[in-house]
Amino acid sequence: MGQIVLAIGPSGTGKSASLRNLKKEECLVFNTANKLMPFKSYLSCVNLRDKNGTERYETIKSYIQSLSVNEDRCKLYIVDDAQFLMAFELMSRANEKGYDKFTEIARHWTDLMEYISGYTPRDVIVYFLMHNEYDNTNGTYKAKTVGKMVEQYMSPESLATIVLGTKCTEGKYTFTTHNSGSDTCKSPIGMFKDDEIDNDLKLVDSTIRDYYGFDKLDKKVSK
Repeated sequence: MGQIVLAIGPSGTGKSASLRNLKKEECLVFNTANKLMPFKSYLSCVNLRDKNGTERYETIKSYIQSLSVNEDRCKLYIVDDAQFLMAFELMSRANEKGYDKFTEIARHWTDLMEYISGYTPRDVIVYFLMHNEYDNTNGTYKAKTVGKMVEQYMSPESLATIVLGTKCTEGKYTFTTHNSGSDTCKSPIGMFKDDEIDNDLKLVDSTIRDYYGFDKLDKKVSK
């Protein structure tokens, strides 16, 4: 059973920048919008922008499957701007009438989550970097989806054990690790001692692996 981690926050608060200390042989990035990274070092990336509909989800599954079973299996994956998996599918189906498309959009997302948690090795961690939005009903900031019609079938946070929030205060970029009462952040008891940590995804990954007793990132990505 693979692990799902969300990192959510507004644009420009350090989600993509948190990858800066990872090495290209340690991880694989699924780039939903084909954006350039906000740092100079190179990471192994798969462009999903030119895929259509469920092709994006199937591409992610196929890479995780192939790179998680070979000798140099990959243990760390990132889906950058993951909310676009839903948003691009919705836009491609804008002319469809009725509500069935919202049910299917929710199902495609949950199918990917269930695949990760049910059919990947235990020490594989997939990070979903997502924008957030304000929920007027609950008075909290949460992961951005494509509206209430999708949220009645699923919420991204409910399928993740760890939800981190991105924060920028006076030029300092951090991850928040515990629920403040106005967000959906969460982490296992004792995993993170501080409410805020450096927004360094490699540090986060090492902390998670130490906590659960997983092996470190010592294998190379074979794309």
